[in-house]
Amino acid sequence: IARCESGGDPTAQNPTSSASGLYQFIDSTWTAVTGLAPPASAYSVETQTAAFWRLWDGGAGAGHWAASRHCWG
Repeated sequence: IARCESGGDPTAQNPTSSASGLYQFIDSTWTAVTGLAPPASAYSVETQTAAFWRLWDGGAGAGHWAASRHCWG
């Protein structure tokens, strides 16, 4: 998912939204999941990945990345 969302770049910034980081968290989702101030790209790969797994929730959160699902392989 990180490859599809950001090309693997933990500093990636979407030019048309607040989405940033490896997994392209929008600011409001980032704060809701982590309790941290945005943007996601300001944090370590480890912090971004921990937030991903928390939101992923065994696949229950997959819908947050539905737009890139065709790319997951």
